[in-house]
Amino acid sequence: MSLTKRHAEKIGWFDAIGHHKYDEEYSEYMRQKNKVTMAFTFSTPGGAELEIEFTYYEGEEPVNNYGDGSGYPGSPSEIEIDKVEWVKENDSVDITELYESLCSDSIINQIKEKALDYAEER
Repeated sequence: MSLTKRHAEKIGWFDAIGHHKYDEEYSEYMRQKNKVTMAFTFSTPGGAELEIEFTYYEGEEPVNNYGDGSGYPGSPSEIEIDKVEWVKENDSVDITELYESLCSDSIINQIKEKALDYAEER
């Protein structure tokens, strides 16, 4: 981690005895630090090819016990779909604004699950 404890103390992310303060500012800092943009191709059951671009936010590990008995439950990994293109022959059409209307909930869940699996394999 590039953020040193001394720097974190200066900006108030550690308390006087060295415990981490998991406030919103730190959570957003970690979210942005662990952010990765990726892409993969998804084939629908109907045979359509979709090129999916997404941002992966790696979750944080839980801290089970500090010396004073406190802890942090961690956070799950998350993805955000940034772009969806329908690929047909040698052309592609950006359907990012429409894909949630065009695809069933089942397909959307499959896309999100595949994106999460794809990211966690990397």
